[in-house]
Amino acid sequence: MAKPKQPIVKWLDAGIMRISNHLTDQECDQIISETESFNHWQETWTPRDRENPHGEKYRKCSMTKITTYSELKHLDNLIFDRIGRAISKYHDKHGIIVSYDEGYKVLKYTESDYYNMHYDAASFFSHRQISAIIFLNDNFNGGELEFPNQGIKIRPVKGTVLIFPSNYLYKHVVNKITDGIRYAIVTWLNSDPRWGQPNPPSME
Repeated sequence: MAKPKQPIVKWLDAGIMRISNHLTDQECDQIISETESFNHWQETWTPRDRENPHGEKYRKCSMTKITTYSELKHLDNLIFDRIGRAISKYHDKHGIIVSYDEGYKVLKYTESDYYNMHYDAASFFSHRQISAIIFLNDNFNGGELEFPNQGIKIRPVKGTVLIFPSNYLYKHVVNKITDGIRYAIVTWLNSDPRWGQPNPPSME
């Protein structure tokens, strides 16, 4: 039986931390399989989409907020643990304390889906301090995550987590999917109890 791959931490710039092998392939497959079987996908939206409901969508994908459903509580617990471990490493470098997250959304980008340039703390999301993404698969084409201000383009790799500031300096885009389906988990962390569930960093 093959040994689990060890997590590898790499800083892509001062604010972007990548941890490879943070989830196993089996854990990623389980999250995708159970979310698909649950089949509670909803269309996503942005404030810009609300302001211009008849124009081209600024963001095109679907999502399931697994934190909402008791049937998916075991997946919520797994992700809670992994996000906590990642935030602990981010805290070790920057000393940033964020004790709450907004729950966990599985995002599903199918062919031609995308997310145009944005930053996560825009508009009425200004409470957001830290963004977290877990890539659940990599068997698709397109869908790269780009940070133009930093000159960084990231090809998603299964089981990898990405942590970065939510502010305007870290604007990013999800490129259009050209083939296949892209799955990822997102959440945003802050220090305001009005905006989320407790998520103290794991100190293991």
